[in-house]
Amino acid sequence: MPNKTASLRVWMPGQWAVAVVALGGGRRAAADVIDPSVGLTSLAGVGNTVDADAPLAIVHARTEAEAEEAAVAVRKAYSIGSAADVIDRPSVVERIALTGK
Repeated sequence: MPNKTASLRVWMPGQWAVAVVALGGGRRAAADVIDPSVGLTSLAGVGNTVDADAPLAIVHARTEAEAEEAAVAVRKAYSIGSAADVIDRPSVVERIALTGK
């Protein structure tokens, strides 16, 4: 979490997966048990402003150590900068629909 107000420029969802697996919400091996009580919620999106009142994500963990490990992965998932650095991309790139019906 940044110490000041900033905007999210880029995110890498693969890091979110790393965080969830570290919490026990995913599998490293097929025999691993998934804990549905852990995970990430309220993930910030590109262009969102983040600060102490608007965090990158909320981490749900069993222990403080697991929470910190997940928080490190969440921080790695984002590139944070000024709002001017955010690449302007459309929310909808293409609409796919059935035709002829």
